[in-house]
Amino acid sequence: MRVGLDTGTEGMKGTGPNTGGVAPRTKAKQRPKVRAEASLPLPACTTRGGNIPPEGDRDRPRGRYRRPCLAERRREVGGTLGKESARTSADLALRTGKRPTHTPVAKAARHEGNLAQRAGQAAWEEAHAGEVHDPAWCTREVLPGPEGVSLTNIARATGMSTSSASKVRAGRRVPHPRHWAALEALSTAQ
Repeated sequence: MRVGLDTGTEGMKGTGPNTGGVAPRTKAKQRPKVRAEASLPLPACTTRGGNIPPEGDRDRPRGRYRRPCLAERRREVGGTLGKESARTSADLALRTGKRPTHTPVAKAARHEGNLAQRAGQAAWEEAHAGEVHDPAWCTREVLPGPEGVSLTNIARATGMSTSSASKVRAGRRVPHPRHWAALEALSTAQ
């Protein structure tokens, strides 16, 4: 004997998609009306106050500083980062016996990254053989542009590490000529 409900739907036609014989809805399901709510005020710059304008791809800004203040803040904080990083690294070396950059995993990752960068550089140089590139032009025309761009965006656009991007943005390193076009595009997109 079969256990379950006997719906008696064998002879019914046009009663709906279910087996219970219930007719389909005749009226669309009602949804709550959307109310236009006032947007939150833009956050103020931590250094000098004033609203931080939203970025192009977002409704709200990501950071807590306006562009001019952000460059100042990076110079201010950047002076202490090296000392703090060295102290933290030394503490870890005392506890584990190895510096964080000398573990086998770190060495392997660094080796793979360096191989990929060298291969990309060699391919670019082969494709642009015979061209003359002026590092002074790059320093004068390209490098002042990405000052307000985040390290992550520079690294994504160029393919270099955030460490290299930091040195390029600070003006301590002239990047390889293969990165100049991407850096120039970043500075014009601002």
